[in-house]
Parts: sequence; structure tokens; C-alpha cells
Amino acid sequence: MTDNNQLHALAGDKMSLLQAFTETARRLSFVKAAAALDITTSLMSRRVRKLENLLGVQLLVRTTRRVTLTEAGEVYLTYVERILADLQEADAAATSLGARPAGLLTVSVPWIFGRLWVAPAVPDFMNENPAIRVDLRFTDHYVDLVGERIDVAVRDR
Repeated sequence: MTDNNQLHALAGDKMSLLQAFTETARRLSFVKAAAALDITTSLMSRRVRKLENLLGVQLLVRTTRRVTLTEAGEVYLTYVERILADLQEADAAATSLGARPAGLLTVSVPWIFGRLWVAPAVPDFMNENPAIRVDLRFTDHYVDLVGERIDVAVRDR
């Protein structure tokens, strides 16, 4: 496996370990946590044990009757819950941006072409894409796309 593939495999594995720990810590039960994640209780227990081995610290105290958090488990849970919440927020933000185009679209067009062809099409475009604002700039001069922050420029030569 390449280093990049190993990194992705470890990241995915770590995520499943963190989810197993978090669910178990919230419910203080391997059985209830396993049901919540739709996995077996033994797999849930193995994942938490693997996480503890990776960290080199016991996160949960297990008895035949109950599960409780250690001091390290309480501290770790606080961080992991924040990380998982941030990840959900990041996923939602990325998904919402990918779902619909949004933002400012700056377009530079020559005067005559822009007035005859582009300007009449802008209202329909904006109706179909309400989250996009259009800055339509009419000029027959060449523009500095980067310097003037222009997204699209139409030129006749």
C-alpha cells in the first residue's frame, strides 16, 4: 500500500474507533452503542480496545454489570465530540456549496456583444441560480482577469 493509501486507511479506521468510543461513552453500554451503530457488540468492544491500545491509556472501565469512563476517557470524550461535531459541520458546509452554485460571478464582455447577447440572458440565468450575483462589466479593452478578479471574459480576438 502506498503512503497515501495507508493514511486514508488509518484515517477511516480511526474514525470508526472514535465513533465506537463516543457511542459507548454516551450510552455507557456496549450493547446499546453497538445497536446504535448497527454492528455487533464484540466488534464494538474490539474497536474501543484498539483505540485504547493506540492511545496507550484506558478510556473505559468495564465490569460485567456496567461501563464507566475513566478520567482520561472523560477528557478524551470532550475532544472527540468536538471533532465529530466539527466534521459534521464541515461535511454540511461542503455539501451545501456543492449542491447549488452561489456567490459572485464577474463577467467582462465587449460592449456590443454584451448588450445584444449576454445582458438579455442574465435575468434568466439569475432566476435559475438565485444564489448567484452577476457583476457584468462592459468594455472593449482587454482586462487583467486575475488583477480585476474576473471569472469569465469574452473577447472578439
